[in-house]
Amino acid sequence: MDLETSASLAVVVLLVLVAAPAYAYIDPGSGSMLVQLLTGGAAGALILLRLYWRRLKERFRGPAAAAEPAPPGDIKRPEPTHPE
Repeated sequence: MDLETSASLAVVVLLVLVAAPAYAYIDPGSGSMLVQLLTGGAAGALILLRLYWRRLKERFRGPAAAAEPAPPGDIKRPEPTHPE
């Protein structure tokens, strides 16, 4: 670790160790709401990851991977044919 990172870590540890008691109370309803908020946020993040997974893979793999054929589970709609 460099000097700046070590100093930052030391300040954070010092602040945590010297923290004063808050004398606060969190009732069960507030705790339940916090758990619900964290669970909903995690579920939303996972859904977003699933929706944009292919775009993320293409971005990290580069342009050569974009030309790969679609996996077997993907549904590709046929091109519409117009009668002449």
